[in-house]
Amino acid sequence: MLKGKVLGLDYGQKRIGLAIGDLEQKIAVPKGFLIIKKHKEALQKIKKLCLENQIVLIVLGLPYLLDRQETKTTQKIKQFGEVLAKKTQIKVNFMDETLSTFEAEESMSNFKKDKKDKTSGERDCLSAAIILERWFKGKF
Repeated sequence: MLKGKVLGLDYGQKRIGLAIGDLEQKIAVPKGFLIIKKHKEALQKIKKLCLENQIVLIVLGLPYLLDRQETKTTQKIKQFGEVLAKKTQIKVNFMDETLSTFEAEESMSNFKKDKKDKTSGERDCLSAAIILERWFKGKF
């Protein structure tokens, strides 16, 4: 059985939410976000994060329509995952991220009453943690 840390990613148009979890404890913790300006730069930053945290597996969220049909974005993220796997030499698994952003916003509303306190970056990294926890529940 694989042991170590897993990186969860919520890939968006402007940001990539980050979360790190442990394969044994099956707990995901939000770890911030990256602002996407260039894919090459994002890949380099993710590779560095993987090395610094001794990541053994990456879980990348995939958006589907509610009827489970793929979108253009789904295909774009799959391609990003393939490039990421080659760049990092770490296996990338995909996980359905349907409604993870909504779930993250609901969770945030329980803690922060002022809308100014709710940043998109916080939502993205919380979404990444939700995606990773869903993967843990589905795999173990």
